[in-house]
Amino acid sequence: MSEIDALLGNFGLSKYEKHVIRDLYINGASTADDIAKRFDMRPSRVYEALDSLSSKHFVEISNSRPRVYNAKHPQEAITQYIQRAKSDFSDRITQLNNDGATLLELVEPLYLKSHFDILPGELISQFSNLTDAEEFTKNLINSAKEEILIFSHIFSWYDIVRDDIRNAINRGCEVKILMQTNSEIDDKLAEMIEMGIKVKSIPPRSIMSRGTIVDRTSMIFIIWASEENDSGKTRRIYKPQYSTNSGIVDVFCGNFNFLWERN
Repeated sequence: MSEIDALLGNFGLSKYEKHVIRDLYINGASTADDIAKRFDMRPSRVYEALDSLSSKHFVEISNSRPRVYNAKHPQEAITQYIQRAKSDFSDRITQLNNDGATLLELVEPLYLKSHFDILPGELISQFSNLTDAEEFTKNLINSAKEEILIFSHIFSWYDIVRDDIRNAINRGCEVKILMQTNSEIDDKLAEMIEMGIKVKSIPPRSIMSRGTIVDRTSMIFIIWASEENDSGKTRRIYKPQYSTNSGIVDVFCGNFNFLWERN
């Protein structure tokens, strides 16, 4: 019987539940008093075990008086138990996923702070829209003391920051711009050069981001991407970001220097 007991235990049956269900398998339908007499158990303990076995779908209960208990066919009981276990497990996994996400949100900043002495928000901050990003760019340029590095496509936002760049140059800042040039922007390019901006042309798709680096200590940038919607049309998506993290800024500065020297 030890193997049967061990297997019944895998289905969540207690010591007394094992005794009772095994008795019903062997002796068939019985009253609680019959089972109690055969095992010399207190009737209250037998009733408790039978109620639990019924809730686990191992036992059927008659409506007669006294009540008669009978074991369900083992195949039916096992199948129902497994189905319920699957449902409970699925619910448990869902709950664990939800709890895990909440726990991660609460403890990850503590872990990162203690292990790396930095919080995620100190790496990159995100703007909700381009308007806020443009206003921040103007303020960033106005804070420059030595150098401004700009990487762009055709610098379509030049008019927004023209006066800010001119003021920075008047303060003694060096301004370098990497961008694509063509005949359509000759006038704008000539104005920038006359202002004292150093400009180098880059091939299309050399940089999949747009941004401004100030004094090699802080930067704002937008990483562009594209995705195809259900109608097959491609739309551009972007996320304006800001960082003063030296590691992140160094990566962008290194890429800027590489393209500047190569072109």
